[in-house]
Amino acid sequence: SDGTGTPEDYFAYEGSGPWYTCEAKGVAAPRVAKTGPASEKECAPRTIQELLKKAAEEKGDKLAMKIERPCPALAPGGAPPALLDSEWTTWTYREYYEDSRKAAKGFVKLGFEAHDTLAIWGYNAPEWMLSALAAGFGGGKVGGLYPTDTPENAAFKIAHSGASIVVLEDKAKLDKLLPALDARSPAVTRVKAFVAYGFEPELGQKVEVKGCGSVPLLGWKALMDLSTETDDATLEARSRAVSPGHCAVLVYTSGTTGEPKAVMLSHDCMVYETVAVANMAREHMGLCAKAEQERILSYLPLSHVAGKMVDVVFPFVATASTPAWVTVYFARPYDLKAGTLKDLSLIH
Repeated sequence: SDGTGTPEDYFAYEGSGPWYTCEAKGVAAPRVAKTGPASEKECAPRTIQELLKKAAEEKGDKLAMKIERPCPALAPGGAPPALLDSEWTTWTYREYYEDSRKAAKGFVKLGFEAHDTLAIWGYNAPEWMLSALAAGFGGGKVGGLYPTDTPENAAFKIAHSGASIVVLEDKAKLDKLLPALDARSPAVTRVKAFVAYGFEPELGQKVEVKGCGSVPLLGWKALMDLSTETDDATLEARSRAVSPGHCAVLVYTSGTTGEPKAVMLSHDCMVYETVAVANMAREHMGLCAKAEQERILSYLPLSHVAGKMVDVVFPFVATASTPAWVTVYFARPYDLKAGTLKDLSLIH
């Protein structure tokens, strides 16, 4: 606190609790203050999916995500310049919302159940964010893996989180992951499908996972095509059953000793954190203070809490609650290592 608040700006702990839960189906009731940033007026408890829907309803034609496709190759002489802004592949907020719901329907058809975990292993991409939002629309949560995770760490997180769907970027990750999952048997029992967004598997392809049997492997287009096999009523029921106090995100620690530890973050936690940062940025930098486009560059791991908040949640929370709209531009997978991240600032 900066010392300007009042006692009523803080949640009053009354009774004996409990104040937390470690249960997948548990609800950590939002703690609402009477006044101030944590009050119902300033930040009413809402789910992440509710705010994406609000952004789509109010500013559906505004650009939500942009990525270079196909990604310009890194040559021996260095990275090519960024494409012209008009040449990037785009999603509007309406498309973001609709594609998230389509992906959710596909995941449900593949066996994703309420309170399940959807694991994602890959570099930042629109499909990463669409999958993360789809998990919530399907009644569950997202558990991101770091792009730099070893196959053993990735397998541990999939087993530990009880992930039923695994979304991954490239075939090399799948080839390394399968033996690592087998090595964790019998802890791996719930994987029902693998979905690829960086390569296109053969139609009807399956892979063997010890303890899970023959598991479907399909591409992103095939996932979206599956959306027609889950009706709107089923998805609406799943979404309505999610409360702001349910777990939305599993963030695995990266710097602790031993195996990674999972941190459960609720919808209310993610939304409040985002609103608080957005309010400070607007007050001190004028961010999102006007009815104009704000742009951010996504390159930090989306599995990290900062990446999840800044890149995934902030854009549509800000778009839903301020005069501005936020567009996420995606860095190329090699930009950090090649030192070419700065070149994307030249987009025009």
